[in-house]
Amino acid sequence: MFIEKIKKKLIKIDLISYYLKDEIYYVLKNRLKNDELIEIEKNEFSKDELENYIRESLAKNSFTYISTYVNSVNQGVVNSCSHNYYKEIGIDINNIKILCIKNQFSIFIGMYDFNNLKKDNEMFKFDYLYSPFVIIYNYKVQNNSAYLLTFEDNVVLMITTDKPIYGNIHYFSDEEKEESTSSINLDELDDDIGILDELDDLDDLDESIEDTADLLDDDEVESEDDSSLGESVNTLKDEIDTIEFLKSAFKDYYDNYASDFIEKIVILNNYNISDTLSKSIEKEFFIDTQLEEFNLLQHMNLLAKEDIDV
Repeated sequence: MFIEKIKKKLIKIDLISYYLKDEIYYVLKNRLKNDELIEIEKNEFSKDELENYIRESLAKNSFTYISTYVNSVNQGVVNSCSHNYYKEIGIDINNIKILCIKNQFSIFIGMYDFNNLKKDNEMFKFDYLYSPFVIIYNYKVQNNSAYLLTFEDNVVLMITTDKPIYGNIHYFSDEEKEESTSSINLDELDDDIGILDELDDLDDLDESIEDTADLLDDDEVESEDDSSLGESVNTLKDEIDTIEFLKSAFKDYYDNYASDFIEKIVILNNYNISDTLSKSIEKEFFIDTQLEEFNLLQHMNLLAKEDIDV
């Protein structure tokens, strides 16, 4: 024990987390010594550059740990670790990878997706592959609360009672996903656990966009460049889409999972969300809604720090 304490004070530990977006790898390195953060390094790399960066980092310091996250629709939360419970709710455990969390609940991912993720990232020699549900859970979660983690093209919802009990992932409409939203339906899960629910029709979407445009006078519209206006319209679409998703998810939660009233909604702002979304959600559901800044890379490094016990 004494030797371990001395070693802990002397060695430097590098925690590297990364994720891929638009063919760019976003990377954060935290250097620790004696439990304290002594250096932060941020980078953006191509695939080859990241591979070289990690190879060089490992060569310089063998106490280097690499993390990324599971970007897959085929994952979810189950409020038990029992394989028998999985069978009771109709999930074939032979087709999924299960991670039990503190003997209270579990996270699962489709084995096909899990193996593909490992294969796609094997050149980076990662140590930890985190589900976004685990990342949310590690963020001081409270009872009877809903947590919404935002990404560029999707949002991840987790609802807690005395423990996480419900999980759902929703992708925003685009050319590939415009007719579907990812949702793990525990009652109708197929062998590949790849259930895609139909998107609710947003009848008021066009009208809402038109109303927003009407608020701008002609001079403002003329001075706005096309890309900026396009971003504003897409942001509005995503906000409306998010509210419709929450309506469906909350109904599913109350109908099939628990009757505990959701007392708070926390938006973990990992991707450029304005406070208008939190205000709109609070107005729609009459639930206290908070917007909190959230750095995905930093939280993956915090998880890695806990997992290697440094």
